[in-house]
Amino acid sequence: MALSPLDIAVVVLFFAINLGIGLWFARGSGKNIGEYFLSGRSAPWWLTGTSMVATTFAVDTPLAVTGFVAQNGIAGNWLWWNMAASGILTVFFFAALWRRSGVLTDVEFIELRYGGKPASALRGVRAVYQGVLVNTIIMGWVNLAMVKILSLTLHVPTLPALYLCLGLTALYVTIGGFWSILVTDFLQFIVKMTMAVVLAVAAVAAVGGIAALKRDLAGVDAEHLAHGGGSILAFIPSGDASWMPVTTFLVFIGVAWWASSYPGAEPGGGSYIAQRIFASRSEKDAVIATLFFNVAHYALRPWPWILVALAALVLYPHGVIGANGVPDPELGYVQTLVDHLPVALRGLMMAGFLAAYMSTIGTQLNLGASYLTNDLYRRFLVRDGSDKHYVVVSRWMTVLALVLAALLTLVMSSVGDAWKYMLTLTAGVGLVMILRWYWWRINAWSEISALVTSAIVGSWCYVSGVVAGDDPNATAKRLLITVAATTVVWLIVTFVTKPESEATLTRFYARVRPSGAGWGPIARLVPGGSEDNLGIALVDWVAGLGLVYGALFGIGRLVLGEVGQGLAWCALALVCGAVIARTLRASSAKAAVAALLALAFVAAPHRALADADKTLTNVKGSVTYERGERHGSLVPAASIALATADWTTTGDASQARVTLPDSSRVLIASDTRVQMARFEQSDVAHAQFIVDHGRVRFQVEHPQGPRADYVFTTTTANIAVRGTEGDIAVDGDQLTVNVYNTKAPDAPVEVTFTAGDKPGTVVKLFAGQSLVAKLVNGIIQSQVDKVTQAAMDQFAELGVPTSVEEFKGRAADEVKKRLPSIPGFPH
Repeated sequence: MALSPLDIAVVVLFFAINLGIGLWFARGSGKNIGEYFLSGRSAPWWLTGTSMVATTFAVDTPLAVTGFVAQNGIAGNWLWWNMAASGILTVFFFAALWRRSGVLTDVEFIELRYGGKPASALRGVRAVYQGVLVNTIIMGWVNLAMVKILSLTLHVPTLPALYLCLGLTALYVTIGGFWSILVTDFLQFIVKMTMAVVLAVAAVAAVGGIAALKRDLAGVDAEHLAHGGGSILAFIPSGDASWMPVTTFLVFIGVAWWASSYPGAEPGGGSYIAQRIFASRSEKDAVIATLFFNVAHYALRPWPWILVALAALVLYPHGVIGANGVPDPELGYVQTLVDHLPVALRGLMMAGFLAAYMSTIGTQLNLGASYLTNDLYRRFLVRDGSDKHYVVVSRWMTVLALVLAALLTLVMSSVGDAWKYMLTLTAGVGLVMILRWYWWRINAWSEISALVTSAIVGSWCYVSGVVAGDDPNATAKRLLITVAATTVVWLIVTFVTKPESEATLTRFYARVRPSGAGWGPIARLVPGGSEDNLGIALVDWVAGLGLVYGALFGIGRLVLGEVGQGLAWCALALVCGAVIARTLRASSAKAAVAALLALAFVAAPHRALADADKTLTNVKGSVTYERGERHGSLVPAASIALATADWTTTGDASQARVTLPDSSRVLIASDTRVQMARFEQSDVAHAQFIVDHGRVRFQVEHPQGPRADYVFTTTTANIAVRGTEGDIAVDGDQLTVNVYNTKAPDAPVEVTFTAGDKPGTVVKLFAGQSLVAKLVNGIIQSQVDKVTQAAMDQFAELGVPTSVEEFKGRAADEVKKRLPSIPGFPH
């Protein structure tokens, strides 16, 4: 994919803006590490919430989702959709507690909750684990995704290009600190979400619209079902699907979300989510930001990616070959961009990919540096340095995190596999992360034993072969083995070791004030108690699940054209949202802003994709369109959404295709001018096309009702068709109509003359018949005959009709029977 000078200028400008933001915040971020890593704890909810969403919208995410859909359909996304339960748990049970803790990192929290040498050792281990191992794996798979994108799009030396992107990102993060990340995240999210929707519209248009996409996926479904899979379009895996049997699905929705500590969905919160909670200016801001993140992350953002993934299955049925010569399902997303995004948008699309890359890498660099500086260097090496000293060290730690990520990228091969490995590696840790807030008996040894056991058993499950790699249940089995072993170990360790000291526990409870019976012995020692209500939090958690999954399924059904189900799911989401709004008592202004943002996320992609159901595609040559006073042209393979009253004109040796929501198509030959005058669809699709001159082929798919669905208007007649394939040619006052197939015997093509001496006269054409009519001196001269090879040859550039073999046999006999019964016309 070649970039024009304008495209390159857009990319350079994008880099420059991000660097400028870093420079703007450079002075303020250098005051102390509280400013450098948490923006002085003064950020509003809308900025921290958007930053959470932007960080999880990494450049690897669309590729991983494309791989999941290619292998297992839409339902394959339950590998991460299940984590919404954990995310909503963080909103109502932990966000306020994190904000009250007053710590700089979630690792520093360890020495607030625990005491003594075990706590300091655990903090050091977690600093290395989070800052080096986990953080580097995340940046490694993000870098891997960027390598794949650069190799397919720009055909440049990938590693030098990657390291340039990595270095420029590190530059503005190192200079500007966390404020620069929050502000650039906001900008980057707008850019990358917009371009994700644009690519989804282009991908759906390339296959002919949503209805055509669903029709074409029927063949993919047949192959999946033959190999033990389910429908590609199913939102929930079928019970007999070999890739995700019922047991595996239940493991995901019943175990994985609370057992695995996964970045961005840690049970109890943590990593960059906790960092943004710390940076929020109040507890309420922290809660609203985290709620906004979970709704946007799980429900509003995935559908543009999923639509591109589905379109890629149709566009590239045999897959896309990677640099290693092996088909890579994740590359379908990138290849769709290369082949079907309009040339004029390529620079913006690359800026969108850069935004996705930079937002995640920027966060991980800053987060990793915070662990290495605050929880390792300042805690164990230099404890009495100045604020300036620690800021300088933080910047060098950012560089160190960059180098580690660059090295790991060289040995990674799959984004999706890295996700699955991370799930298994941290399985069993989640329950300890939850209970340490609500049960006083959890101690440092509980957490240490869980971390060590989970890492050892999880890695052993991967390398030992105890679970076959090609087993459809492999991820679930590894997860269960690791969870079971880890849980047994940490429970035993908890009860054979001493609890934390009373002084440590009362200090923690006095600052954080968690609720629940699990703190009974300690709560009695601290005056005041807790104002939190676990009953209300539980109601909000259930309502939060209804909000997220209702919106997720509702938007998905609406985008796929299933309006009834979509509206029902959206109604559930609205009811659940009302319950949460009541208990949060958020101000009307904040609630209004949140609602508007949510509606923007929902409506923009849905509206764009609805328009894309009526699409005009340039098959080859010169294709122009007219929309009122606006004139435009399409390059070959490009598509646009077609609006009512648009005119389409093809040049010499050119061809276009109009695709409608009911799967019908109109093929437009060279030197032809056609207008889509009307299209309406309820139970029956009604359309009118005006053929000014030239040749068209109609393929009308769904006959319903007593009247014709489609009408083609010419200078001499109206041709009404339904469930029919045929051709129309208009040359001045001469009209030719070929009918190749009718889906129902009682649904012929009806030609009603509107000019000459026979206005209102109706001629019925059945499968295999051809009409030639000409207006001569005010008189219509017409003849009906069987379709001959010569009659088809004038439409040869449109290809062989799909039903030609059918009508040549069976339908030809019907023609012979019906010809004598047509009155008033010569035979």
